[in-house]
Amino acid sequence: VMIGRGAVQDPLVFRRCLAALSDDSFRTGNSTCEDQWDMSVEEEAEAIRGFLRRFADEVFGEAERQEKDGKRRRRRGRSVAEDCERFKVGKLKQVCKYLFAGNDALLPHVSTVLGMEVDLARGVDAAKLLRDVETLVSERWAPPNEVLVDAFSMRTS
Repeated sequence: VMIGRGAVQDPLVFRRCLAALSDDSFRTGNSTCEDQWDMSVEEEAEAIRGFLRRFADEVFGEAERQEKDGKRRRRRGRSVAEDCERFKVGKLKQVCKYLFAGNDALLPHVSTVLGMEVDLARGVDAAKLLRDVETLVSERWAPPNEVLVDAFSMRTS
């Protein structure tokens, strides 16, 4: 089985697989494995928010390390802080695009998330985007029905 980016689209996919494999009737083809899955929608949403926070911690830390080591190229006319925030926001957008693509309740909000632009003067930064995405997940998370094969290249208008 090849999962790859599907694990970003549904960060709980490995738990779902474990639940299915632990169900004897599933292995014989007589179950949907729903009886083995013991997480409520609210618990799933909390797990997804935890995934997003860990992802952000990793990305934000990497951005700061690169900046400190002088490995990030700056664009003319932008401050170091703005460049760093744009990097972090870009990484969050990438993971959110994939996460939202597999979730019918979140999909209508992908354009809003992808359209967010850094504006440090107004307090619009990666931390704000993360808070906004966490709120969307809290309010709208629904278990994905299926994982898309090529959601990573999904385009929005």
